[in-house]
Amino acid sequence: MIQTMYGWSYPGTRRRPGGVRGFTLTELLVTMALIATLIAVLVPSLGQAREQARRTVCLANLKHTGLALLLYASDNRGYGPRTGTRVGRYSPRELLSRSGELINLGGLFDMYTSEPALFRCPSARVHNYSADVERIPQGLIAGSYAYAGHVTAGSSPKISARRQLAMVVDNFVAYQGGLGLGWYTHRSGYNVLYQDGSATWYPDPDQSIARRMIQYDNEYDGYTYDSLYDAQGQPKSGIYGQGNNKYKSNIDFIVAWKTFCFNEQDPF
Repeated sequence: MIQTMYGWSYPGTRRRPGGVRGFTLTELLVTMALIATLIAVLVPSLGQAREQARRTVCLANLKHTGLALLLYASDNRGYGPRTGTRVGRYSPRELLSRSGELINLGGLFDMYTSEPALFRCPSARVHNYSADVERIPQGLIAGSYAYAGHVTAGSSPKISARRQLAMVVDNFVAYQGGLGLGWYTHRSGYNVLYQDGSATWYPDPDQSIARRMIQYDNEYDGYTYDSLYDAQGQPKSGIYGQGNNKYKSNIDFIVAWKTFCFNEQDPF
């Protein structure tokens, strides 16, 4: 040690007046590296926690929607709101209104729910149509959830007919020129509401449904859920291609919906 006018100090260090030792450049760089490492570790964890919270809110949305559907059905001979008619070849099931008419889940507003935010998944970042749910029923307004994929356009599903059937699902279809909408929601899976009002998480860790680029069912091709599957969800003969699940591309929507209905492994 070396004695200075300010006291004893180690070689290579400096003491400021009052005996306070300053940081060296190396110490500052090491400290900054440690802070950066901690941020790199914590930020993904915080992001996952936020997504988990959004997923929980989404599941709560579906459970409240299930209660509203049951109330609607009790007033309408057991049937849910009418699905929308075709827009081109397809019948987008996330639409809440068109031309001032309430359709799909929009039919619950505002007699059975007065909270339009119920139709919006907090993780959804991309929509086919205007997602300003506060404006329903003005124009083409869409929510975040696909409704009643097992019935044809313009019809009303029987809420309690088959308990196992999915009624509402996080939107998983594609939009023109980009990735599937499901790619911009939870990505790792979908919340599913069933006809009995129960809701659960369907895991898709490989994101295979989102990467499939599924379109809504082509309402002109004649294929329907009931024409492809029996009441137990078993495929009817003569519909599918042979071997390794080579389904016709225009019925992918129905195939995915059936997978949600019976909580099966992803067929793609």
